[in-house]
Amino acid sequence: MKRASSSQVLASSEFSENLQNEIFLKAFKDYCQREYNVENLLFWLDVEAFRGSDDSQRVISGQKIYNTYIAAEAPLQINISQALRTSLPQPLPSPVPTDIFNEMQHHVFDMMKIDSLPRFSKTDAFLQIQHLKETGNEDSFSDSHFFHFFHFSLIKY
Repeated sequence: MKRASSSQVLASSEFSENLQNEIFLKAFKDYCQREYNVENLLFWLDVEAFRGSDDSQRVISGQKIYNTYIAAEAPLQINISQALRTSLPQPLPSPVPTDIFNEMQHHVFDMMKIDSLPRFSKTDAFLQIQHLKETGNEDSFSDSHFFHFFHFSLIKY
């Protein structure tokens, strides 16, 4: 198997699509956990699930996201600027708009794409996934039951 260069990975627009894939997501999540850098991915996943929730659940989900990833004492605090951190009103408005975490999620996505993904692309797991795609096992790779398997992944403390 041929290794992908960081520039190939960074230039790829497939990252967002890959995050919707069960196989890629599990391998990437395992890698991030081993690297002690899973908070960005968990935040991204939780915001995706938050967007799909109804108005009544969004207040609870939004506050859990804030307390877990954004608050000053958050156990899985994501690396965002203080300006971005304080841009969220506290308490969150009711109903909570589905786009309230968009700017933070875009920032986290870019950080994963620039930092975590290039390092992940050098692992055997990533190479095996690429091999699956290249050898025509696209069916196993394109299965997108993403939210069924990874619905709202908040870690409870």
